[in-house]
Amino acid sequence: MGKSTLLNTIVKQDRFITSDEENTTRESIDSLSLFGNINVLFSDTAGLFKKNKNDFSLLSLNDAYNTIEFSDIVFLVVEANKKLSAFEKKIISHLTVSKKNFLLIINKSDLIENKKFFLNKYISDNLTQFTNFDSFLITLVSAKQQNGIKSLESKFKNLYKLINSRFSTGKLMRVLGNLLKDKPILSTSRNKTPKIKYLHQGRVNPVTLIFYGKNLNYIQKNFIKYMERYFIKSLSLNGSQIRFIFKN
Repeated sequence: MGKSTLLNTIVKQDRFITSDEENTTRESIDSLSLFGNINVLFSDTAGLFKKNKNDFSLLSLNDAYNTIEFSDIVFLVVEANKKLSAFEKKIISHLTVSKKNFLLIINKSDLIENKKFFLNKYISDNLTQFTNFDSFLITLVSAKQQNGIKSLESKFKNLYKLINSRFSTGKLMRVLGNLLKDKPILSTSRNKTPKIKYLHQGRVNPVTLIFYGKNLNYIQKNFIKYMERYFIKSLSLNGSQIRFIFKN
């Protein structure tokens, strides 16, 4: 699908194996390069693909997932002329659930006439099943014609800045106060009322917020998702992931 060709364009050398055949890469290959004025170690993984209904090419799959696990940002490359497969949607779900920051890169943009119309339709057809789809960072490129690389570089640089953001406890408490004014916490129990007393930021990448209070294990999952969207919007973190930790 052109991910190795794309990475060769980014690092400005023929470092990664390319071929007209799909799934040429069988194990991760690394290359250090400057991208967006940031030193980046790129890992070209084996393609995450199904050989058949029951075989996920496990060796390649495990290698790719291990690389994802230890990556700061994931470039997920898909093709403009194909709908997202159920398997690719599963990968996106894995990235969002595990709070991995990623860029969805749609390759073969040279096949698209009206890019704005295409992008709206692509999102409608492929991504609306994800609750936070409207915050996904998506970019169009043509690895073959080397188009869209500047836009990709800009979005990568911005995402790198977002995932390393630090926020004062005072600012976080103000956001929490506004959130609770708009909507009370929803509980999974009639007898247990969750109360958040305090929060602060823990680590970065992803931005991790630690909440302290009583009965926090009873907060409804849908309300937690609402909280995530609220904090992402309030902290201008659109396009990045956020993780919550609750402590009673």
